Amino acid sequence: MKIFLLSPNWIGDCVMSLPAIRALKSLSPELKIYIITKPHLSSVFLNIPEIEEVVSISSENSFKNTLHNIIAFRKYKIKDGILFPNSFKSALILRLSGVKNLTGYKRDMRGWMLKKKEKFPGKNIHQIRSYLNLIGLYLGSIVKGLFSNELIFSEEEKRKALLTLKENKFLEGEKLIGISPTTAYGPSKEWSELNFANLINELSDNLRNSHFVLFGSAADENKISRISDITKVTLIKITGDYTLRDALAIISECDVFIGNDSGLLHTADAAGVPSIGLFGPTSPKTTSPPGNLTEAVYRSVECSPCSYRECPIDHKCMSNILVEEILDKVIAILN
Repeated sequence: MKIFLLSPNWIGDCVMSLPAIRALKSLSPELKIYIITKPHLSSVFLNIPEIEEVVSISSENSFKNTLHNIIAFRKYKIKDGILFPNSFKSALILRLSGVKNLTGYKRDMRGWMLKKKEKFPGKNIHQIRSYLNLIGLYLGSIVKGLFSNELIFSEEEKRKALLTLKENKFLEGEKLIGISPTTAYGPSKEWSELNFANLINELSDNLRNSHFVLFGSAADENKISRISDITKVTLIKITGDYTLRDALAIISECDVFIGNDSGLLHTADAAGVPSIGLFGPTSPKTTSPPGNLTEAVYRSVECSPCSYRECPIDHKCMSNILVEEILDKVIAILN
């Protein structure tokens, strides 16, 4: 039996959906899981043995492209589907693709298209549990136990990552410190560029034989360059010249990772890297990576969590996080 899973629309959410995918396969091993996702997000789902096929679709929002996707999905002749996104369009596309038995949350006026449905729990539970609940809804029983969010990398991907680092003068035996100073969500989630630069300078003074690698998209190159200009050390920059999969494999080689609440923070945790996550407008209670690998730093202020993309006032939820505090946490991890 085959089933479509429509993936979330953000890198971090895709990582948080991995436990649900593994739960579904574990509880229904006869199912062949086809994950539908946007091309750049497919990187998260590669090499996951529970997934039969990653079906990559264009994210272009046009009638022609939507029709093309519907025709492509129909060829699979799949009748069951689980919707991780909550949009009306996600349900409509799969229904028009012949998927009659849809499971999802009742949101965006789409309840009439869903065969198995329940009220959206909102931000009352962790995002991972929200996805696991959909699996339970589909199976007709509560999903219990823990399921892994682990990313899987091939030996070739690991070899390529190490080669890239060596080409950037990273030496064997050095500590590799990964930093993600930006987010796709918006500036409200971001610690200041000056704070990141000062942290790098302090770490360089306190940790001998350390190397720093900064991660970001092509759109983040200016921010990363400004941070680089303030620091007094040579940085490896993994930005638009590298694919997301390249970046993920390099993250997996880091000894520690520091980042805002972002997709890359989740990938670092899923790659088994001890991490420090900086939270402000979002709450770690609902979006922090699971387990003990990631330490969430959160300074709750009166207006947080607000989930705003841009702070309309003083941004104290992030500015109250001090460089010295993060410095001590990194040193404790590496020593």
